[in-house]
Amino acid sequence: MEHLAVIVNDATQARRLLAPLLIPNAVPTHWLLVADAPRLNHRIARWTTADSRAAWRQHWCDGLRLELQPWLDAAPAGACFSWHQTTGPLVDLTRQLRLRHGAGLRLLDARLARPGLALKPLQAGQAPARRLAAPVAVTSTLSVLLALCD
Repeated sequence: MEHLAVIVNDATQARRLLAPLLIPNAVPTHWLLVADAPRLNHRIARWTTADSRAAWRQHWCDGLRLELQPWLDAAPAGACFSWHQTTGPLVDLTRQLRLRHGAGLRLLDARLARPGLALKPLQAGQAPARRLAAPVAVTSTLSVLLALCD
């Protein structure tokens, strides 16, 4: 059985990226869907307890699972799904998943990048992905300059 770990933080992005992969094939696949909840900013996290933050993360992950479950139920036979939730760094979680499921575990990053924020690395030694940080900074600076010129 093939094992594939998919890191997800947005349901529409996950459906768009996983649709070509969920085709009927001869190899049964075990999908490990890892729900990566958004990080609370320091202003919110300062005033909440660790239990309430954990409850919020669980509630968020349950909502993501409910959004994706009808779509996953229509998956071809031979595909089984299990859900995991991030509680710490993704590097530690992927290391644990590799120990549990073997070195043949494939990783798929299906996270949606938020403008200006770096995505956390999935493996040790991997640089954080800064997908839209520079273009957003350049376009916002140009917008301010054009507004000041008018």
